[in-house]
Amino acid sequence: MKISISVLTAVAGSFLLVACGPPRTDSFSGTATGQLEFGSGGSSYGLTVTGGTPSHSGAVLSGTDAGAIVSTGSATYTGLYRMSYYLAGATEIGSANGPITLVADFDAATLTGSAGDLAIAGDISGGTLSGDVTWLGIAGTLGGGVIGADRTTGYFGGTADGAGFSGVFLASP
Repeated sequence: MKISISVLTAVAGSFLLVACGPPRTDSFSGTATGQLEFGSGGSSYGLTVTGGTPSHSGAVLSGTDAGAIVSTGSATYTGLYRMSYYLAGATEIGSANGPITLVADFDAATLTGSAGDLAIAGDISGGTLSGDVTWLGIAGTLGGGVIGADRTTGYFGGTADGAGFSGVFLASP
């Protein structure tokens, strides 16, 4: 059994705090935010961990214009993703980012792609996005986004068993 002892004394010695017991990581709290943007818009995300429990949020930035709505054919979008993650029991929030390739099949109304452990299976409805996302086997949602002839951007996140992730992507054909 591992036991940790912490002792804290004030400069004037006016109090003494002693804590005994195994180290605790389930009480971690923290916040990470980020965004990817271009001249006229983008997406933002947030990951908050409170007492070891993660939650995620995101939004398409106001004024985001993805270009003309496309309804037929297909397109390959290349760009970047950025995300933050929390693994159950961790003492910090991690981050990941890198290139991503997304394929839009406008006839089937789908947007799919992956980057490392991140997989996106999106649904296209006019110029908006929704759908499913997974990261390290954790199921999540593509909470929203836009897609058009000029670019696509969206936000995603998920939580399970004390772990969670939240992020965004921005890509153009």
